[in-house]
Amino acid sequence: MEGYFPEYFYRRCFARVYIDAAKVSAALQQYHTEFDELPDQLSQLIPKYIAEIPKDAFDGKPLRYSKENEWIYSVGMNLTDDGGSEAGYYDGKCYEGASCYNNPTVSIYPLEYQEDDYLVEENNDGNSGECTGNIDE
Repeated sequence: MEGYFPEYFYRRCFARVYIDAAKVSAALQQYHTEFDELPDQLSQLIPKYIAEIPKDAFDGKPLRYSKENEWIYSVGMNLTDDGGSEAGYYDGKCYEGASCYNNPTVSIYPLEYQEDDYLVEENNDGNSGECTGNIDE
């Protein structure tokens, strides 16, 4: 079981970041609906849209936000504020070496569906068959 606890702990941190970022994203979307723009700072969401800005599970500071890039992000495993990035979007697995490992990032708005992300193969009888593509194995 050597190494199990740190891996378990880090996975919990990533899960917490993504859950909390989803909460902030919902609050930002509500704000945008009312004012037709995003706030300059997350503190503008308090208390009407969210009671408090969730803490980053990695460093205990509030989650970060980029109005310009329309995302919420964490410092991740390297504890460095890299500003978030599209490469940091979670794609089902976050492991050492993946962009989300040091730079977990969540888009404020749902990402657009990409046809290549989820393909359905046709069976010989014309009915939909097994799913292929970028799906968790």
